[in-house]
Amino acid sequence: MGIEVPKEGYIRLNHFHGLRLESEDFEAGERYHNDKHKLHQARFHSPGVVANYGDELDVRARRRGDLTFEVYPGYCIDGEGSDIFLREVKVETVDLGQFRLPCTVYATIKFVDEPTEFVVNKANPKYKGHRRILETSKLEVTAKEPDIDGCVELARIALEEGIREITDAEDPANPKAGEIDLRFRAKAGVCGSWMSPILLAKFNMTMRQKRRSYGALGYKQPLMLCCRDIRQASVSAEMISKSGQMDLKAAFEIMRIIASLEMELVQEIQDKYIEITNIKEFNSFKTTINGLSGQLKDASYTQNELETILDYQDRATGELLKVAESCPAWKVAAPAAPPPPAAARAAAPVEEVEAPRSRRAKARPEPEDEPEEDDEVAPRRAKKTKKKKKKAKKDPEAVEVDWEGLKTMSGDLPEKFFYDGKNWERIDVMQPLDKKDEADHEFDWGDYKDSWTNNVTYKYPDGVKMTCRGRCHVGGFSEWTIKNCSPGKDMLFAKRIDYVYGGLICGIHVNGKKVDSWEIEGSDRKARWRNWLFRVDGKHIKKTETRMKQVAENSERDVNFYKLWFYQATT
Repeated sequence: MGIEVPKEGYIRLNHFHGLRLESEDFEAGERYHNDKHKLHQARFHSPGVVANYGDELDVRARRRGDLTFEVYPGYCIDGEGSDIFLREVKVETVDLGQFRLPCTVYATIKFVDEPTEFVVNKANPKYKGHRRILETSKLEVTAKEPDIDGCVELARIALEEGIREITDAEDPANPKAGEIDLRFRAKAGVCGSWMSPILLAKFNMTMRQKRRSYGALGYKQPLMLCCRDIRQASVSAEMISKSGQMDLKAAFEIMRIIASLEMELVQEIQDKYIEITNIKEFNSFKTTINGLSGQLKDASYTQNELETILDYQDRATGELLKVAESCPAWKVAAPAAPPPPAAARAAAPVEEVEAPRSRRAKARPEPEDEPEEDDEVAPRRAKKTKKKKKKAKKDPEAVEVDWEGLKTMSGDLPEKFFYDGKNWERIDVMQPLDKKDEADHEFDWGDYKDSWTNNVTYKYPDGVKMTCRGRCHVGGFSEWTIKNCSPGKDMLFAKRIDYVYGGLICGIHVNGKKVDSWEIEGSDRKARWRNWLFRVDGKHIKKTETRMKQVAENSERDVNFYKLWFYQATT
């Protein structure tokens, strides 16, 4: 990198009694420590963004329909070894008038020395200068490709005619024009692990269990290639952890690789091993892996979140081990013997061949009368029969759905549906930004740090695109009144949301009392529409009108809603 060691070596001050120091002596002392510090940074740590500090200088679109983006706090090191800090969120604007299109612009950050506290010697005004120097940073948007010695690239954006908005990339691995490209951000090298010893031990235990379960399935099905890949990935992950080089971000990246391989395994089993798909635990494994993939899409790299990811993996591993135990063993077919000559076949004596099990069952003679049960067995059998519960009867007009089906259902939600063993009927609906609708429902919002309204077009996972109007607020609350309620009956509240970022936590208040916290888990940058559900116990519904309030409990994510549906249980 750019920093060089002086040929004559580093010179530092040597203090002794009676030494008179001038300004240049103090400057030499400062220069010695600064140069040694930069040498260490440049030679022992590769330049780039430092992990696990602030928001790691993340660059995100503002979703305001304009050419602005936000840079979040963090810390990086340039090629000269300078420490570069950003202390607060900064908004940057791309001015198309400054660039010749088409082109690529770069968002960079560089180290800046800013003199401060200017003083003048009153007794002798010719002695004056700045008493302090503030080490700060400067963000720039430039068309010149950055040099790591002078600045650090945070993002790049391809611009062309017709671009009117900067957005987050739908596919981060292949950003399009107008989308934020984070692929070329340098990552600073770090030494050692930042993970707690307990979490490291849990990580290692999870990898060992994965080796065992995937080894068991691979032993029974040696041609199942994904099993071997996942087992090797688990071994490699444990080796990295044991070497002391595992940090949080690396752990999440490893989990992403393993989860993608597990998704491939699910597909391989569905395509080639139909008999395994009939095993109950396989469907549980598939559901867990889908949930794990969603959790990993926009992870926030915290120890608590990694613990949640490991819990998902432990559950999936246990389910796969049961699949391996129930899975039929793979057999090599024996080569077929050549057919005997026709004459030999004709002369061969006819032997009785035992019928296959399925055919023998049909020819089995009627069983003899069963012996009478003793007085103790009969009551016990009757007692077991009493424990069977009757299933709730589905309304013929209701659509039968599960949680995932409701969450990803495009268009308007149905009037009636059968979910979680109950029939649910719509009692109310509210469309944000519809003046009459909001007035009828006494809509209100406030105490927010920032707020805006949107009219955006996104798609659901089934590919259906929808344009919707909605409201967004960072911090604060929003509330409304629900009509046509039946006191004492459970309520389901569904809202259409922009699912681009997860991690939002809202407190849900009903009639002035908090009933629970509602967390939006996972994210999807490609298919951004979701319908998120919250269930309210019937004991909180006491009148025909219910006041509901959602209060943001974390200020990093915006509360957004584009349509609200309300249902109550009818059975």
